Amino acid sequence: MAVTEPRSILITGASSGIGAALARAYAGPGRFIAISGRDEGRLANVAQALRGAGAEVEAAVVDVTDKAAMEAW
Repeated sequence: MAVTEPRSILITGASSGIGAALARAYAGPGRFIAISGRDEGRLANVAQALRGAGAEVEAAVVDVTDKAAMEAW
């Protein structure tokens, strides 16, 4: 079975640390990456870097412990 790279990815905690590193590693042309985090400024910087790498990005400031906010997103 052939292994293919994902075209759509959702990463929480993407405003720093491992989440940001994963988002940057996956970024590239033809990729849609949805990222969330709690720090709006850092999340915006990550989103900008992903777009610079050619990815389509949706960024949202969401706390994963807030069930209603996650469902709305």
